[in-house]
Amino acid sequence: MQDKWSKYEYNPINKKFTVDQGREGHDHEWAENFANALNFKSIVEPLIIKDILNPLTKKKRNPTQKTIEELHQWIAVGTLLGTLLRTLLGALLGTLLGALFGTLLGTLLGALFGTLLGTLFGALLGALLGALLGTLLGTLFGALFGALFGRC
Repeated sequence: MQDKWSKYEYNPINKKFTVDQGREGHDHEWAENFANALNFKSIVEPLIIKDILNPLTKKKRNPTQKTIEELHQWIAVGTLLGTLLRTLLGALLGTLLGALFGTLLGTLLGALFGTLLGTLFGALLGALLGALLGTLLGTLFGALFGALFGRC
């Protein structure tokens, strides 16, 4: 059934008309004239047909003051988000790693001193060293990760 009809393609942007499957006896020239005469803006209202421009040959424009201000706003937003993320990640990782290593070293040193010097003195010294090392390592890791993520 479909072999009885001629098949055409038409691109309204570059006005290229091609005959895909032409049947003998059909007026292909009339079809091409009909397609070229169509006003596609009346068929598709929001269709805006413009010439295709090569971006490499386009004239360079100087940026306007509004464009510069918008760029500064984007930079400010990026800086703010970067600072916020660096601070949060640095504090979070610093606290977690500081607490982990502080507790681990505190327990290890507490057990070591506990066996050597006695249970009470060892536990007290272990807790004190654990808290001290946890705070120290937390601050150290916070500054380290803040500096590392600050360069992203």
